[in-house]
Amino acid sequence: MPPLDLQEGSVEAGLDALDTPVNATEGSRVRRIAARLLPPVGAIVVLVALWQALWAAAFWPEFKLPAPVDVWAQIWQLVTTGKILELFWVSVHRAVIGFAISLLIAVPLGLAIANIRVVRRGIGPLVSGLQSLPSVAWVPAAILWFGLNDRAIYWVVLLGAVPSIANGLVSGLDQVPPILPRVGKALGAGRVGGIRYILLPAALPGFLGGLKQAGRSRGGR
Repeated sequence: MPPLDLQEGSVEAGLDALDTPVNATEGSRVRRIAARLLPPVGAIVVLVALWQALWAAAFWPEFKLPAPVDVWAQIWQLVTTGKILELFWVSVHRAVIGFAISLLIAVPLGLAIANIRVVRRGIGPLVSGLQSLPSVAWVPAAILWFGLNDRAIYWVVLLGAVPSIANGLVSGLDQVPPILPRVGKALGAGRVGGIRYILLPAALPGFLGGLKQAGRSRGGR
């Protein structure tokens, strides 16, 4: 048991803490918020100032580097007219459709690569090679093949997302313990049931990693 004087000292310290002014706590909170907000706000201010200086120096034509005020005015016009919602919906619509088609292609492809040895040896390296390419690398070829339309956009999305999703699924399936499919067969699970209830849930971490990487590649790595 600690001495009596130590107990009295701890009690006094606790009472002193209770007597701490509320203003001091609020001041520290304000300082923490300022420490978090000031660096990014300062960086934005510096970038805008640099942008304005480059525009004033006229290193590039106006159509290549417009003034920050003109850009903000154009954005505000899109907001007030509601045009920005239409543009946002077009982008989201294309992204959702492209990602859904990528899933429909990548999941069977990943299952085939993971379970069929000939397919793994034949197209596995090709899929891995395609995964290493950024999506924007396919933009010129897509424009030449399909023109400036939605088909070119979907093609770029597919080539950026399908390899990542397929390889993520293959990686997840390779990490599934071999005992799990055997137990499933012993319990009467067929091939489709084993894939649905055993392999895919067990491979979910790698599959989600592939989905995450596909989302990044779709955004332009």
